[in-house]
Amino acid sequence: MLLTSSTNLPAFASRLSRGRTRQLRRPKKPFAVYYGDQQLNKLRAYQTVVLQPQHYTGQELRWLRDQGVRTLAYLSLGEDPHALPGAWARQERNPAWGTWYVKVGHAAWRAQVFESAAAYMQHFDGLFLDTVDNTRLFPADRSPLLKILRTLRLSYPDAYLLVNRGFDLLPEMARHVNGILIESFTTSWLDGYRKLYPSELAYTRDLLVTARSYGLDTYALDYARTPAQRRAAQVRARALGVSTFVSSRELAVL
Repeated sequence: MLLTSSTNLPAFASRLSRGRTRQLRRPKKPFAVYYGDQQLNKLRAYQTVVLQPQHYTGQELRWLRDQGVRTLAYLSLGEDPHALPGAWARQERNPAWGTWYVKVGHAAWRAQVFESAAAYMQHFDGLFLDTVDNTRLFPADRSPLLKILRTLRLSYPDAYLLVNRGFDLLPEMARHVNGILIESFTTSWLDGYRKLYPSELAYTRDLLVTARSYGLDTYALDYARTPAQRRAAQVRARALGVSTFVSSRELAVL
């Protein structure tokens, strides 16, 4: 369920009414990934936003839609963030985030994924599907993960489905999703925030070419601590014709 937010939307909308027409005529920024809360006035400046579903009410999401914003709910397919894992959890955790790797084909995990998707799709325009590339660590998850993607597409034929990476799944996955995100396209939060090495830059460029060959919408996500890092990410993305969103590791900054 979506949690209730403290935003008084009618009052908020009233405060925004002055100068709204002028502001909305500005070209919208393409894309944002934001895991904080509130910031509706900033979020409406984007065409597509990825949000944590528990941070926004249905009323707030409808308001964003009225502003021409496509909202995508975050949904992890390969990891469980809860401190006490369910029966689907593996023994290993993701060391970067402390989340539990899951057995994607476990019946209870699949049921939870579909239950969450159904709740989110009551108010969101689509889903942002994360941790799909864990099949590189657990190849046995490949088939059940593709089945989840296929079921989501059949269940929500009009939804916008955006996946984070998962390029090894592309031959089968492309028919079920609308777009793909290349995380850490030019810069990374690893090693204290840095620009990728030349070999890594060549790799992400090749990923972009591959995604486009399947006719998918492409987005990039970068991380920066300094203005120079931010500029490097934006300049490279612009040169390669892809939209990037640059933020902190926690994705709490717009």
